[in-house]
Amino acid sequence: KSSAARAMLSMIGCNAPYFNIDEKECYSLNIDKMKNEKIAVVHVGGGIDNALSRKLVHNLRKIQKDKNIKAVILRVDSPGGSVTASETILEECRHLSIPVVCSFSNVAASGGYYISTFADKIFASPTTLTGSIGVFGVRLDLSEFAKSYGVRVNFVSSGKHSETNNLFHPLSNRMKFNFERNMDRVYDYFKHLVSEGRNIPLHEVELIAQGRVWTGEQAKEVGLVDEIGGITRAILYAKKEYTSTGEADIEFWPKPLSLMELIWKVSEKESSTLMSTPLLGNQDDYTKLILNGCLSPLILLSHPSMSGPLLTIDEASAVQLFLSDVLQKVDDE
Repeated sequence: KSSAARAMLSMIGCNAPYFNIDEKECYSLNIDKMKNEKIAVVHVGGGIDNALSRKLVHNLRKIQKDKNIKAVILRVDSPGGSVTASETILEECRHLSIPVVCSFSNVAASGGYYISTFADKIFASPTTLTGSIGVFGVRLDLSEFAKSYGVRVNFVSSGKHSETNNLFHPLSNRMKFNFERNMDRVYDYFKHLVSEGRNIPLHEVELIAQGRVWTGEQAKEVGLVDEIGGITRAILYAKKEYTSTGEADIEFWPKPLSLMELIWKVSEKESSTLMSTPLLGNQDDYTKLILNGCLSPLILLSHPSMSGPLLTIDEASAVQLFLSDVLQKVDDE
């Protein structure tokens, strides 16, 4: 490694950087090494809840350990989700040591955009629905509904706001004020993330926020996305910018299950089906019932909780995520 050693090797025809290796052989070895470079495409689909965030974080940490992966492409197709789940995914992406590129599919709104704010590059299709920088809160009041079924709920309160998330206690004006204040706090934080991640002045973010939905082309004009293009263009960009040769293998995450893993999963599912009987119906059916003002009391009587403020594109998505959280708790128990 010293200059003296280099000079001595040079005298016998072994010059840097090849030394005692043939130049063509060295080049061939480097090319073979470069061919191992990979781009990871991670699918983010559906509502962003805690279950999805856990899976994504698990996959991203696996990707981080693979030194051959040179960039991550998040393929986002989501109307949004809970704040906590979206924040978890965003922070994991920010801590990756490799570049992150986002490719928006049909919808990448609210929470779907939230997780993309600090991407190195954002691609969207012309008709992608994105933006929706806003916060949605869901708080059901089943007090009158319970009374109509003869259900009476007694509780001991430790403070004026202790029953804020109790579905059988009506919202007082003070509770409503605190609820709205929390929504405003999350909304302000969301705008600051967009301002910092996209390098847009905060006062300009306010003009394009307010829950407004933009097409991909409109989003490019206001600075929410960088380029118009699909997943193919995002992959070509990542290959060109982040690999040594402009070529790389594409690895899709989550990875397909092996035959043995698939057999094991199917056998586990059949076993659990035999051991238990489904207690709840289809989630979409419950969504329709809530939106139409009708709801069976069986669904939430023992689960009066919610995951917090929601970043979703519309009311139906918010209700679906709310129910998803409840159903997940039922499954866990």
